[in-house]
Amino acid sequence: MFNTFSTTFYIFGLMGYWIFMPKYIETQFRKTAADASVITGTVGLACTAIGIISSGAIVSRLKPRPKYLAFWNLVTEAVDVLGTIMFAFIGCQKDDMHGSVGLDGSWLLNSTCNSQCACSPTIPYTPVCSEDGSQMYFSACHAGCLESGYINGSNVFQNCSCVPGSGVATPGPCPVDCATQFYIFLALLSFMKFLSSTGRAGNTIIQYRSVAPEDKSVSIAFTEISLCAITFIPSPVLFGIIVDASCQVWGYTCGEKGNCLLYYGQDLRYSLNFTSAAFLFIGFLLDVGVFCNVDKLKIYDDEDTNQELEETTKQGKDKTNQILLLDNKGLNGSNGKISEE
Repeated sequence: MFNTFSTTFYIFGLMGYWIFMPKYIETQFRKTAADASVITGTVGLACTAIGIISSGAIVSRLKPRPKYLAFWNLVTEAVDVLGTIMFAFIGCQKDDMHGSVGLDGSWLLNSTCNSQCACSPTIPYTPVCSEDGSQMYFSACHAGCLESGYINGSNVFQNCSCVPGSGVATPGPCPVDCATQFYIFLALLSFMKFLSSTGRAGNTIIQYRSVAPEDKSVSIAFTEISLCAITFIPSPVLFGIIVDASCQVWGYTCGEKGNCLLYYGQDLRYSLNFTSAAFLFIGFLLDVGVFCNVDKLKIYDDEDTNQELEETTKQGKDKTNQILLLDNKGLNGSNGKISEE
């Protein structure tokens, strides 16, 4: 039971988190949607495959005791918890989007400086940045720009009433130097994916060896039901709600709210990572229960064979001793009769 629910909560914390990983990378590190998807798929597949294959080979060759396998699972889960918490503090500086917070908590893009433009709420997200790179605007309209032109061969927006100083804005979001944070994140993510996958072989062995052979089908069914009911269905829903709660600007189509166009970067980092770490920590605590109860578990076939051989040898020795004892008694009896004669 400890192992089943540990796996359930562990996957709960990782599944929803990993589903939104492309959006997380895109939002936090200014990557395109295509690049974020490629990075997520490559890291997830390659590191997990290497970890599972290598750990399976090591377990097959060395046959570590169940206590060691359970302890290694605790190590990998502790690293996952700490690493996920660290992710909450690794990210690019937040975008300083021009606007204000309304009474209902929504982000208001229109202000007095762009009131003459009468910007429609259906304007697509086409960010522009002030010439000095300090302020980003949702669009040229929201920056109050009245003209567009070229300066030194580059397209710019001019006479922008919301841009202080020169009143010039350039297309695109403000540039952010985020390479260092991204490489740290990528290295830590790769290490965590590899390390966590090395514990799956031992976890699976413990799962199937901790029940009697006649109960394995029931155990598998119970595990699958637990994963579906507690993890596969609610986890994406919960993490989706968390991601939507971090939205700063919603897009609208035909007056209906559509996709989120811009997120609060810091809020998304904190809520997503801390929620995932909480469920991983619950799985870690349940694996402590596995560690405390797994010492006498037999997980290798040769252990049963050796035990049967030892029992057979012991029975043979007992029978031999009994025969020798009977022979000695018979011999002593014969000697006694000879003495009497």
